[in-house]
Amino acid sequence: MTLCFAVAAGGCSKSSQDVKNKDLPNFAKVIFAVGNVKIQDASGSADAKTDALVQAGMTVLTGKKSQCTILIGESSYITIKENSQLLVDSLLKKGGVFEDSSVELKAGRLVVNPKKLLKDESFKVKTPTAVAAVRGTKFVVSSEPGEDVKISVVEGRVEMKPRVSALETQDAKEDGSAGVIIQKKIDAVAVIIGENQSASISGKSSEQLNKTVENTLKEIKESESKGDAAAKKSDQVIQSAALVESVSKTVEKVEISTEQIVKPGVTDDVKELDSVIKEDQKKREEAARLSSSLKISTPVKNSIIKVDGKTIGYGSATVRMESDKAFVVEVIARDFENYRADVTLAKDENRSLDVALVRTKLKDRVEWSNALGAGVKGDVIFYNGLVIASTSNGMLVAMDKSGNSVWRAVLQGGFDATPAISNGRLYAVTKNEVLASVDASNGKTLWTQKISGSLVFGSSPMIADENIVVATSSGKIYSFSPDGKINWSQDIECGIFSTPARNGNTIYIGADNHLLYALNLKKGGIEWKTKLDARVVSSSPVIYNGKIYIGTFKGTLYCVTASRGTIAWSVKTGGSIVATAVCYKDRVYVGSKDAKLYSVLAESGKIEWSLPVDQPVTAGVSILGDEMYAVSGRTVYSVDYASGRVNWSYPLNDIATSIIADGAGIYVGVGGSLVSLRIDLKDIVR
Repeated sequence: MTLCFAVAAGGCSKSSQDVKNKDLPNFAKVIFAVGNVKIQDASGSADAKTDALVQAGMTVLTGKKSQCTILIGESSYITIKENSQLLVDSLLKKGGVFEDSSVELKAGRLVVNPKKLLKDESFKVKTPTAVAAVRGTKFVVSSEPGEDVKISVVEGRVEMKPRVSALETQDAKEDGSAGVIIQKKIDAVAVIIGENQSASISGKSSEQLNKTVENTLKEIKESESKGDAAAKKSDQVIQSAALVESVSKTVEKVEISTEQIVKPGVTDDVKELDSVIKEDQKKREEAARLSSSLKISTPVKNSIIKVDGKTIGYGSATVRMESDKAFVVEVIARDFENYRADVTLAKDENRSLDVALVRTKLKDRVEWSNALGAGVKGDVIFYNGLVIASTSNGMLVAMDKSGNSVWRAVLQGGFDATPAISNGRLYAVTKNEVLASVDASNGKTLWTQKISGSLVFGSSPMIADENIVVATSSGKIYSFSPDGKINWSQDIECGIFSTPARNGNTIYIGADNHLLYALNLKKGGIEWKTKLDARVVSSSPVIYNGKIYIGTFKGTLYCVTASRGTIAWSVKTGGSIVATAVCYKDRVYVGSKDAKLYSVLAESGKIEWSLPVDQPVTAGVSILGDEMYAVSGRTVYSVDYASGRVNWSYPLNDIATSIIADGAGIYVGVGGSLVSLRIDLKDIVR
């Protein structure tokens, strides 16, 4: 038997003729399933799970004591009861806007609650012998083998009429064709099922109608295909009219019966679907409100994750969140500090928060120590992930940031100075008065040059563009090219015990004869010289904002103009200054042999603060972030550079000779070892 149910259109908003967009697929998904429910397509079947998509052409199968509720489009719901088989026939949005959906109940029981349709929208429910086109209606369809199809309406109205399969597949659709005329006759016998009414159509009469229509259309088609179409036209029209008229009599015999009262079981089915719809819409409203999500992950599996005080998971969890509202995220784990952060998400934002946890037990200050076999000379050099140290016996040692040796090389004569680096090449001066160029990646010597004098007291070559400037203990000053050729040389006939500095095309050198020299970088000529109060030993000139800052053996810190050599100011400390000053944020930081660290205003020379330490300070300080690091005797200090307050100090097992810091740690030359100290003792687990 074939039935069709329809509800007349009510008010409308806009016509699909005004919408120029093409037809698009509509969507359907499972919102509830219990028991044995399968979704089947051409490739096989799978269990129906919540939020599983159902596409046109798929069939939903329910077993005994099983059922499934599907959402179609924006707000049309159907529940497929037990032992049922439903084909999703069509899911479309006409013009990309108007819903046009069709399902076919091949067997079983279906509870339907479609959306309130607009004009030009359609929602159809079919059986093997029936179709229902509905609007804003709650009803139940039952189609069991050998029984009449029955429609029971709880709310709204349904127009019920026979369905003829042959009319759905035949081609003639224009007005006046046999198919259109027959369909109009079928439409004329439609029955309106009102609220709290049930109706059914006789299976036998419906089957007879299908056979009659099918045979009639077949006869008309065969008649039109015989003989001379022009000669037979009038006869064919008469014959077709007669055949169509015979169908009318069959249509009139279709038996449609109605009942005025819907059985309680039908009402219960609708109420059950109403409850599912209410819960789904509540979830959808909540999901719309909580449009953003936050995934919180921690490295500790048993850590407790909380949002606004509520536990949401352990180790890893995802939570839906309201946008533009601050939430408190907490992570609590044994042996770790509690983590807390305020999080605000934008609308529809999906964010991942990877929480690093800090152990309550601190790490040791020493990260690693590498015994180099001889005294470390000067600061280490950083190159391409390597830490390169030099020793008094002429050894260069390259280590990774974990302290593991990568390569070692030995230069004859030993060092009393620190190498310089440029473009992957080390430039080192040995005690036997040789300048050597060494490949920083592997320690191989590239070339050597004999010079007059050595570098002592931790001084170093100075790199300026294509010039390697070497100022020696004999007073000779050289400029070499990167391939070892001499550009020029100059002799001031006085020992030089510190590293030159450069500003533009001028280099500056402090000498043992109490003079500060300015030399031309290109030719080596002396531009000016300024008298200081004592010899310069190890304290190298530093250029900052057009001024030169340099300390003398009498403990005086000088500020000299770089352009003319005029002394701008000088300030006395209580001991010799052999450490090179560091300029930072308009301050000059320097240590003295009076066992103090000083902060001096760069512009005026006013001492801002001084900090007493254990022993005389002979090495330059290193500044990283908000901290200044210094060594005094066997102690390492971390000092707040702005206030002079000691953050922490750490005792060493030998005299420290140098200190320099980078983001990976603090590197200290301690006797015959290079020691790496941790800046932060927190053990962070990521």
